[in-house]
Amino acid sequence: MAKGGHKKSHASRAETKTQPEVLENKNHVAVDDTEDMNSGFGEYMRSGEGMAMMKLFVIGNTLILFVTMAWPNIQQTFEILRDFYNGDY
Repeated sequence: MAKGGHKKSHASRAETKTQPEVLENKNHVAVDDTEDMNSGFGEYMRSGEGMAMMKLFVIGNTLILFVTMAWPNIQQTFEILRDFYNGDY
């Protein structure tokens, strides 16, 4: 036992020796994953048509969010204008 009651471990040396091998394996897997990413839905989203649809989705989603959040204020404004126009104020 070392000072302070801790055991010295030699596992870190063994892990250090295998780290380059692990990195090489991770790089190899990443190359295989890029082939899967370029097929199907991912390929469509990278196309011009996919980008155009994504822009429409973002614009539509923004409008829906804005109207949903602002609806109580819009409704109150319409009621005020209607009362003013009808003379019920």
